[in-house]
Amino acid sequence: MRIRVRDAASDRPIRDVVRSHEAWMHLIVTRDELATFAHVHPQPAGRASSPST
Repeated sequence: MRIRVRDAASDRPIRDVVRSHEAWMHLIVTRDELATFAHVHPQPAGRASSPST
């Protein structure tokens, strides 16, 4: 999975991301019925992209 964080107004990559609760990013994925979910912390892999770990 590749996650690209971009500014909605300018479509430019956001590069000033800071840690929150000891993680660079919190990604929460759920099934349609919300019975199953995954909470992962992707790690930065470059200036404008971050693959899931």
